[in-house]
Amino acid sequence: MTEPRKNTFILIYSESPHEAFFTDFYSDRDFRTKVISAIDYNSDVFINNFFEAIVIDAASGNWDAKERFANCIHSIAPWVPIIMVAPGDMHQVSDMADSKTVISVVAEDVEYAKLKQIIIDEVVRRREVMNKVFVVPHNFMRYNSMLDFFNSELSGDDTLSIMRGVAMRITREFPAMLSAYTEINHSCSFYCCSSCAISSEFAASLKKKSLELFADISEVKKCCDHVPERIECLSEIQSKNQMFQYLCSIPVFEDNKLTGLLSISVSRGGGVMPESEIILLYALMRQLSSLLRTFNKIRSKMIHDSLSGLYDHQYFQRTLKSAVNSAIEGEGGGCGSVSLILVDIDKFKNFNDSYGHFLGDEVIKDFASIILSFCHSGDVPGRFGGDEFAIILPNADKEKARSRALKLQERIRKHVFKKCGHPISFTASLGLATSSDPGINSASALFEAADAALYLAKRNGGNQLSCNHEMSKTRSPIQEAARIIGKSFKKENTGGGKSKGRILLVDDNLDVLKMLKMLLTKKDFDVTAACNGVEALDIVRTSPEKIDLVISDINMPGMDGLELIQAVREIDANLVVVLLTGFATVNNSMSALKAGAFRIIRKPFDTEELINTIESGVERCILKRQLESYRLHLEEMLQSKTKALQLAVVELKESYVRTMTTIVRLLDAHEENTATHSQVVSIMSLKLAEKMGITSEEELNNIKYGALLHDIGKIAVSDSILNKPDKLTDEEMKIIRNHPRKGYEIARNIPFLENAADIISQHHEWYNGQGYPLGLKGEEICIGARLFAVIDTFEAMRSSKRAYKGEISVADVVKEINRCSGTQFDPAVVEVFNNCCDELNSLFEKYNHMADDGNMSQISDDFITQASF
Repeated sequence: MTEPRKNTFILIYSESPHEAFFTDFYSDRDFRTKVISAIDYNSDVFINNFFEAIVIDAASGNWDAKERFANCIHSIAPWVPIIMVAPGDMHQVSDMADSKTVISVVAEDVEYAKLKQIIIDEVVRRREVMNKVFVVPHNFMRYNSMLDFFNSELSGDDTLSIMRGVAMRITREFPAMLSAYTEINHSCSFYCCSSCAISSEFAASLKKKSLELFADISEVKKCCDHVPERIECLSEIQSKNQMFQYLCSIPVFEDNKLTGLLSISVSRGGGVMPESEIILLYALMRQLSSLLRTFNKIRSKMIHDSLSGLYDHQYFQRTLKSAVNSAIEGEGGGCGSVSLILVDIDKFKNFNDSYGHFLGDEVIKDFASIILSFCHSGDVPGRFGGDEFAIILPNADKEKARSRALKLQERIRKHVFKKCGHPISFTASLGLATSSDPGINSASALFEAADAALYLAKRNGGNQLSCNHEMSKTRSPIQEAARIIGKSFKKENTGGGKSKGRILLVDDNLDVLKMLKMLLTKKDFDVTAACNGVEALDIVRTSPEKIDLVISDINMPGMDGLELIQAVREIDANLVVVLLTGFATVNNSMSALKAGAFRIIRKPFDTEELINTIESGVERCILKRQLESYRLHLEEMLQSKTKALQLAVVELKESYVRTMTTIVRLLDAHEENTATHSQVVSIMSLKLAEKMGITSEEELNNIKYGALLHDIGKIAVSDSILNKPDKLTDEEMKIIRNHPRKGYEIARNIPFLENAADIISQHHEWYNGQGYPLGLKGEEICIGARLFAVIDTFEAMRSSKRAYKGEISVADVVKEINRCSGTQFDPAVVEVFNNCCDELNSLFEKYNHMADDGNMSQISDDFITQASF
């Protein structure tokens, strides 16, 4: 018997693992044996195990399940031999053996020793085949180089990027190989890398096979229906006979969960790939599979919070970004919305202070177990520190997410925590946001929206759910701005240890001034005092930004409190004024409020009431100033952006016009002796349009650029036809007559030319319906095409630069155009033409002389200066 390596790891798939036939494996020291049945089979089988042989018991149980298992093993590890123990009359086993899925078929009554020898021989044979490849030094160097790359690549954080990099490297190392990575995790995607162009049909079939295999070896029964594709070809070489044959896939795991498959296919179009290359690739894939398992174990420990067992902050944020980007980029064909729930335990700090952090940690663990039991497959629960938790809900719209969040909240309410020696319950505040909510265009925006919703839930007393999409229905613009800047300004202006506000005291009673100054200074306010209204007004006028709130007596000599309010608010409308009075009446109270007083406090005042009023007033002043600053900042940004945009539009328009002019000059050069034709007829058409009373800037633009590009469709016509001196054949005439339609198809997809495209399409239509390509009649033809037809004929007959025409006098041209009035031309257009033909002829002669002198650039400049958009 061949000597095996000790502890050869084999997997037995059987519905009756305790039968004597298989129990011999358990006591055999040559084998490390794992036995599973159909109910035990899932992706966990492949996560922590590296098998060298598979034994399948086909004598009993569900054959379909065994066949599916064998096909999965053959797909993800074709280097592992599969031995089937089955009755001799099972034709299905023979079919699998013929297809090479099963290496050996053993009768169910075979002796254990014989079965063991078959397994050992097959394992040893495969080891020897692998080892032969490395006898060649070059292969050994390539193998080590690839392993070094795999090890360095696995140090990254993003599994999707890692596996795409691995797929590309494999294709570069083995040009006859096609590598693909299919991820079905937080984001769904299919990446395929090939050394040459591949057919979309093959890419689709490979993706379908990967998705089906993923479903077979995971708990996911059906993968996402819409998986975005990304095909990357390392060269532009194409081969009509290029074909690929699927070889294998290896599973990719993240946190002990199957997240994707790395698939390899081999080219069959350019000859059979050497067997040594395939064996080398198998060796690399086998080693990579082992590396991924090790990588998964290490990463799983690194990405979890040590106390709660949930995902840590860094991993959670990375996953959220990936999920949101996938949802946004895959809109309309991706995997739907992503929702985010933020959870905060109510009054947890009080519990920690009362019972200690040890019991607090126990509650955190218990709370994490609630969240884990709540999560579905694909959900991502994380802890952000302290008593704050978060859950990503992929493929969950706002209604589904809200329903689930309410269930989680109810589960928390009902849970009884007994870690502290007696039953205790907690409530939680929840904030919810969804990637489909208005304004959510990134992971950070989604998190901020959920955080704002959580803040509202806690501010309203806790023990409730607040949803971002419900907040946006009721939040005013001022509230929205306050939400954005509220936390920062409060921290900056009323933070611990710093001034709580800058107060100006105004009273003609020096004793009251002194008493108030002492009181407010002790409460951490900066206080300035003035003994009358005039002095106070000078202080405010000198530096209003250094005062947050004014406290003034109403009755003072010279300038009373009501007059002071009006004067102060003229200087700074954001300043808050609180009035003190010992003689409060309905009349003076109403007058004070109308003047803009924030509060009126009667003397003698209650200290607590006064302090609360001052704090509220200071906060109001700071908020108003922050909002004003925010508004001014927005206006400044808007002006800056508008100016930059206007400049960019001007530059874009000028560049656009120059580009079009250059293209048309090249097009005109396509025909002999017509290098300026299109620009000249455009300028003349615009002149005729103005004479006809057309004043709409949009319509003038359409005429200008429709005339300029009228022959753009001739770019598809060969020079031999355009410049043919003899009569055109019927087939050649058919090609020529198709150029308006070609031009229309080119122009209609350009935003600036959508309306001008009609002129391009109709410029050869006749007023009597005898033109082409549509046979339009009368006013069915757009006005731009009707007037251009006259100009085009005028220019063509007058030009001495056409090879097939001699120069014709102005009188003869006018006579011919009038002869065709009502047939080829619109009579109304001809009438206007007759009235301005001298001006049009002057334009023609001007530009004709420029062209003769070779001054083409001046013609282009004249055209550009008339551009009106």
